[in-house]
Amino acid sequence: MASRNIAITEDLYKVLAKKKKGNESFTKVISRLLSKNEKPSDYFGAWNDLSKEDLEKIKKAKKELRDLWHLRELK
Repeated sequence: MASRNIAITEDLYKVLAKKKKGNESFTKVISRLLSKNEKPSDYFGAWNDLSKEDLEKIKKAKKELRDLWHLRELK
């Protein structure tokens, strides 16, 4: 099989490394992540590695959006 080298940032490399399953190659990781056979269950636990601070920010943003949506519905 032919191969190509690509340049990616250190941050992306770390993300891909975390996505590896067992001895899976980076090629397989990328192929799996780009596959069109994705299921919703593929994303279960996707936020597990977020910090408590990031989760709180998300909760706050969700509440703000709900409040804004509710105000919009009242008009």
